[in-house]
Amino acid sequence: MKILFVGSYPPPYGGVTIHIKRLTDLLFNVGYNITILDIVNGDFKKLNKNIRIIPLRLKYINLVVQSFLTANIVHIHTSGYRKYWRESLLIILSKISNNKVVITIHGGLFPEYVSNCSTISIDCLKFWLRYSNKIIFVNSLQKNAVKKYILSKETNKFEIIPAYLPEEKCYITNNDFKNSFIEPDKSYFNVLVMGNWLELYGFDIFIYAVKKLIDNGVNIKAYILIYVSSEPDLSYKKKIESLIENLNLRNDVIFIPETDDTSSIYKVTDIFVRPTYTDGDSMSVREALSFGIPVIASDVCERPKDVVLFKNKNPDDLTQKLQYVVNNFNYFKMNSPDSEQRKYGEKLIQIYESLF
Repeated sequence: MKILFVGSYPPPYGGVTIHIKRLTDLLFNVGYNITILDIVNGDFKKLNKNIRIIPLRLKYINLVVQSFLTANIVHIHTSGYRKYWRESLLIILSKISNNKVVITIHGGLFPEYVSNCSTISIDCLKFWLRYSNKIIFVNSLQKNAVKKYILSKETNKFEIIPAYLPEEKCYITNNDFKNSFIEPDKSYFNVLVMGNWLELYGFDIFIYAVKKLIDNGVNIKAYILIYVSSEPDLSYKKKIESLIENLNLRNDVIFIPETDDTSSIYKVTDIFVRPTYTDGDSMSVREALSFGIPVIASDVCERPKDVVLFKNKNPDDLTQKLQYVVNNFNYFKMNSPDSEQRKYGEKLIQIYESLF
C-alpha cells in the first residue's frame, strides 16, 4: 500500500513531526510505501526505496503531482489552526487523484479556533467533513467542538486516537542531533520539561516552582530540553535566562539542546513536568508515562488518567504538586503505567486497511 503523508518530517523536532516519523517507521516495518509531502523543509530526501520526502515547493511540482497520482491514501496532518483553505485544496487534489483521505487534527487550540471561526473557515471545515474518509481527533474536546459548531449529528468518519506512538526499532534514524546528555547526579530529583522558546510552554512557572523547592531544602535539578518546532520568541528566551540569573539558579537549571535521542534523557529523568498554558494530546506526556516516569501537568486539557494536575499558570500549585510527588516518589514511580500506546498505531493501520 502507498501512503502519502502531508505534514513535516524532523527536524524540527516537535509533537507532530515526531508522530509522522514514528508512524513512517511503523508502516515501513510492516511493508508500506511512504511519501511525505513536507510543508516545512525544503530538501528532497530519499531515505530508502520505500520512503521519500518531497518538499511542498514549486520546483518539485512534478513529484508532488506524481505522489498524489500514485498514492492509495493521503493522510493530512494539521494543527487545525487557520489555513483551512490549504487542507481543502489538498483534499480536492486527492479526490481528483482518486485517493482516500484521512485527516488528523493535532492542535490543542483547535476547539477555541473552531468556536471563533469565520464563515469561510466553517465552510472549509464542512468541506473536510464531507470529502474526507476519516477524521482523527487526538482528544474528545476536538470532536465535541466539531459536533457543537460544525456538524451536530454523529458520523462514522470520526475517530479519537491519541497522537503518541512508541519509538520503532528501525534503521532509519536522523543523526543530525546526536545526544551528548551527561547522566545526572542521582542524589538529586532530576526534573525534566520540554518546549520551544515560547511563553505558552510555561518555563517561567516551572522555574519559580523549582526555586521554591530548593529554598525548602529539596535536592532538585531542573532540565529544560529545547526543541525549535516553530519560530522562537527571543525576547522570552532572554526573559527566562534573566530569571534564572536573578534567582541564582545557574547551577540548578540545565538546558539540553535539541536531539532525536530523547530516550536517553527519559531514562535518567525522575519526574516530568508539562507546564504549558494550552495543549493538545501531548506526546511528551505519554512518552514519559511509557518510561514509568511520574508526570505533573497543567490542567488545560484532557490528560491521561495517571497524570498529576496543577492549576494552569499557578507556580504555587505546581510547587505543591512537585513537593507531593517528591514526598511520595516511590508510590508514584511504582504506579506510573507502562502505557499501552502500541494500540494507537494498530488502530491507524486498521483504518488504512479498511479504506484500501
